[in-house]
Amino acid sequence: MSGHKYGALRGGVVASAEERNEHVSPHYQILVMAGGDPWRIAVNVKSTDTGGSGADPSIVLYRIIDDFRHPILETVKHFQEGFHPIDAGLKNGGLDYIRGNLFNPKDMRLLPPDVPGDDNDLNDLIDARVERAKGDPTAVIFAFGQPWGPENAPDKTFKFKPNRGVHDIHMNQGNPRAGGHAGDNGVWHDGGLLLWFPKADRWVAVFLAFQSQSWHTDDHTGDPIEGRTGAEATRFDTQHRRLAAAEQSYPAIDIIAVRVMGRPKSEPCGRGGGKRDHFRHSSQGLLQLGWWDCNSPRCLGTEGRRCNLSLGIRRAAWLEQSCVNYPSRSSPAAFLALPLPNKG
Repeated sequence: MSGHKYGALRGGVVASAEERNEHVSPHYQILVMAGGDPWRIAVNVKSTDTGGSGADPSIVLYRIIDDFRHPILETVKHFQEGFHPIDAGLKNGGLDYIRGNLFNPKDMRLLPPDVPGDDNDLNDLIDARVERAKGDPTAVIFAFGQPWGPENAPDKTFKFKPNRGVHDIHMNQGNPRAGGHAGDNGVWHDGGLLLWFPKADRWVAVFLAFQSQSWHTDDHTGDPIEGRTGAEATRFDTQHRRLAAAEQSYPAIDIIAVRVMGRPKSEPCGRGGGKRDHFRHSSQGLLQLGWWDCNSPRCLGTEGRRCNLSLGIRRAAWLEQSCVNYPSRSSPAAFLALPLPNKG
C-alpha cells in the first residue's frame, strides 16, 4: 500500500448520521472531535460488489464484540488524541483480521444496511454502540483506517471546514487482484472501530469485511492466495442463511477426539516471555494439546478465559489461540487429540 498512510484516529464522539437514502454505497457517518479538530469517520455498511451466486455480494460481513479483550488494547489505549500513524506489525497496534487473532472469522454474519423495523440492520447495530459512546463523556473512539484531508471544502455530511476524516473502516486485504481495490491490499492495516468505556474498563469492537475478500493472503503484500485454509468466514445462501456444514470450508486439521486430562506441564513460550501450550505426541500418532496461559504476542488473548484452538493460516507448527469464555483456570484442562500437522 505505498502512498497510503494507515493509522488510528482517537477522539470523542459528537454526532452521527445514517445514509439510508443512499443505495449504492451508503456509510454510517460519525463526527469526532480530536485535539480540538473535527473529523468524520465513514463506515461502509454496504459493498458496491454485484453479481455472482449465493448471498447478495453487496451485504457486508460484520462481527461486533461488546466485551472485547485482547493484548493489543494496552498499546491502543496509549495513543495520543488525534490521528496516530501505525507501522506494520502487532506491536505497533495495527489490526490484521487474519494474523492478529482478533476474532474468529466464522463468527461473522451478513446483515443488510436498511431493514424495516428497529434494531435489526447494520446501521442499527453500529448506531447503538456509537450512541452509547456519545452519551458518555469519558468514552473514547478509535477508528482504524486511511485518513484523508484536510481539504479546503465543507464536509459533505457535517459541514465543517476544512474537512478531514478516516475511511476504509473494514478489512483491507484479500481484495481480488483484478478488482478496483487490489491496490488497498496489505497486512497489519485492516480497518475497524474500537470504543473504550474507561469507567467500566470495557471495550467494544466493530469489525467489517466484504464477501469478495479472501481470507488466505500473502504475508507481505496482503494479496489473495489460491485455495482455502479452513479459517474463512462462514458462507451463506441467497436468504443469508448459513450453508450446510458440508458446503463450508474444511479446516486443514480436523478434530477427531476430545479428552479431559490433568493439566499439562508449562514450558517457556520463547516468543515474548510467556508460557505456551504443552505439546506431546501420543502412541497413536496424535498431537495432544493442553490449554495454558500465555502472554506472548503469538499466543493472544488468553487472560484466563477459554481458549478456542485455531490453526495458523500458514499451517505453522504452532496452533494459535483466540479466546471465547473458558471455565476457571482451576478446572482441569481440556485436551484435543489432533492429527499431526504436515511439517513444512
